[in-house]
Amino acid sequence: MFIGSHHQLEVGTNGLEAVEKAHTFRPDILLFEIRMPDMDGREALAQVRRISELQWSPVIAVTASTLLDEQKGLQEKFNGSSI
Repeated sequence: MFIGSHHQLEVGTNGLEAVEKAHTFRPDILLFEIRMPDMDGREALAQVRRISELQWSPVIAVTASTLLDEQKGLQEKFNGSSI
């Protein structure tokens, strides 16, 4: 989808790596899978919010599977969601 675009992507294989990459690269936007190994998307969001340079960065929750009762909570914490 991003081939040939001006976007630069950094991909983490788990939540811990995603937070480390966010801290290092300071992206304009973050997309977090809710069900990542080692650290889920909710905890990754909490960790990112503790990094002063990323405190106000937009973070989108992305997941292919969620329960309807989780949706409202995700929408309250994340800047957007694709559920």
